[in-house]
Amino acid sequence: MEISPASINSKSLYKLMSGIVVPRPIAWVSTISENKVPNLAPFSFFTVASPDPPILCFSVGAGLFDGELKKKDTLRNIEQTKEFVIHIISTSMATNIDITSKPYPEEINEFDEANVEMESCKVVNVPKVKNAPIQMECTLENIIKVGSNNMIFGKVVNFNIKDDFYLHEHKINHLKLDPIARIANKYASISEYFNVNTKVKKNVISPDANGRRIIETN
Repeated sequence: MEISPASINSKSLYKLMSGIVVPRPIAWVSTISENKVPNLAPFSFFTVASPDPPILCFSVGAGLFDGELKKKDTLRNIEQTKEFVIHIISTSMATNIDITSKPYPEEINEFDEANVEMESCKVVNVPKVKNAPIQMECTLENIIKVGSNNMIFGKVVNFNIKDDFYLHEHKINHLKLDPIARIANKYASISEYFNVNTKVKKNVISPDANGRRIIETN
């Protein structure tokens, strides 16, 4: 099957790409407005942009409110305050996450809607989800317009990892974490981890009796 992007509409392109690029981790992003209204929303177009300095990025599209496409509260709040928190969540909180994916008026506090407790951050002035396994406090690095979306880049200024999910030497207990992912329009759990043991072949160059080079693969 060959599909030309020019032959389908934006809704179909989203459906196709979100089904191809899988699994996608979910960034549960908390922000606060200039009027001090907290906001909480999930984004699955999310990844690491740089490990040093630690920069995360996620993509925000327009939201559909009363049949009209408008700027999402998350984007507007970050533009205003230059701060946000990205949470990594276990599958056990799928219902809470899904509740915050719905469109709400800007005066609504999604923490209340999802029945999750707020907690103050150590560095940024944004509330975070108290019982989230991993919380990453971020300051805005840049916002880049990319097609129909806005790519938000944030520098992590504080990692908060619950002790139950931290092993040692900067390693995470992923079996305990059971991070939630997105596959197309469904949520997913990664239930199996494995290593691939591949023997690396090396070319050994040595001369023969006549001084000619012989290349052997071990």
